[in-house]
Amino acid sequence: MLIGYVGHPRVVSHYNDIVARTYSKLGISVEFIEVGGERGLRLLDEGVTDADTVRYELVAGEFSNFYILHPVIAKGATILLCIVIAYVKAVCFQTLISPLPPLPDLT
Repeated sequence: MLIGYVGHPRVVSHYNDIVARTYSKLGISVEFIEVGGERGLRLLDEGVTDADTVRYELVAGEFSNFYILHPVIAKGATILLCIVIAYVKAVCFQTLISPLPPLPDLT
């Protein structure tokens, strides 16, 4: 079985191992191939790969030739981090997604 994945250290060291052990218990050997973002989903949708690990569920739902298995292995959040000095520059990005946060006390 050929499984696509995003080349992130945590995916490689943790999630791919969970998937490999699970399939091994079923007597299925797996091979992993690193593929980026949307390309990985397209390869899966076209039947080039047999499965995929760690993708955004919202984006994966746009394809019709595969389905999302539940329960999920893990849930994550995409966040923006910035240092206090960059606060003024970050405010314009922050206001796009939520109300303006209070100014930090820099004293």
